[in-house]
Amino acid sequence: MSNFPPPQDESEKSTMELPSTSPDADKYNVDFHDTRSDTLIKKHDTAVLSNKNLPRRYGNAPIQGGTTSLGDNREVILVIRGMVERLEMQEHKPVILGRFDLKSRNAPTVDLTPYGAADRGVSREHASLHLEGDRLYITDLRSTNGTFLAGKRLDPNIPTVIRKGDELVLGRLTVQILFR
Repeated sequence: MSNFPPPQDESEKSTMELPSTSPDADKYNVDFHDTRSDTLIKKHDTAVLSNKNLPRRYGNAPIQGGTTSLGDNREVILVIRGMVERLEMQEHKPVILGRFDLKSRNAPTVDLTPYGAADRGVSREHASLHLEGDRLYITDLRSTNGTFLAGKRLDPNIPTVIRKGDELVLGRLTVQILFR
């Protein structure tokens, strides 16, 4: 049972604070709001995305300033339902996004099952990420429920360039793509 009083209204819920030195922090695995820097501090490997740093996509409007260049690190970060998957991309080594299935011989490189992939219509081998030079591409692998980029369904087997901050939808599972 928590020692914290329940919030009284919606505005109080979003500003409830707990000092980071609290002995109950690990026990209850709570998030902290640092009022000095106005940042949310999450426990474990949960992504913290700020509206100041990453513009949101509404409809088919392109992200302003989103780069297509992956850079020297070749690290891609997938943000899926608030959790982070880190990938180190290598040229000529595609990464398959999908869900694990005992009936299938092939397992995807990134198993989306822990994120509710089966319930959200993700195929066993849904889409592929691959590098060409310093650009990252997504290819729909003839998935049943489709792959969407900026609200537009991708044609199967046709690579499409991804920009930093793009939001993919695999079936009904949203995945945000970040580069480092």
